[in-house]
Amino acid sequence: MFAWRSLTTAVVIISLAAFASTAEAGGGKKKLHAAHGRVTDVASDGSTFTMEVRPHQKKNAPAPATPPTPIEKKFKVDKDTKVEFVSGKKGERTFTPAAVSDIQKGSHIIVVFRKGQADVADKVVIAKHKKKQ
Repeated sequence: MFAWRSLTTAVVIISLAAFASTAEAGGGKKKLHAAHGRVTDVASDGSTFTMEVRPHQKKNAPAPATPPTPIEKKFKVDKDTKVEFVSGKKGERTFTPAAVSDIQKGSHIIVVFRKGQADVADKVVIAKHKKKQ
């Protein structure tokens, strides 16, 4: 009787451990770390740019009395940084290649951080807005 209980307990523990390891390995979305905002300054050589990032408030949090102040973040650009233009509505977006020189003051961009380096841009997406008439 004691042997059966021990065996059953061992089997349950092993099956739970196997289930937990497969759930951690394959499940879940890939977390994308990015920031978006407006470019406030670009270095003359194009190797760095500064952007204004507005912090987001937490979901279901009460609205603050004063709006949060924007934060200035500086990013480096290197030869491995991918730069693209994006245009169109959600679901109909088109991406076209761009150059680092297309990052200009006042443009709205999304910066994806390089893994392990929060100050180096891995990908920069420049939003192309329609001109209002």
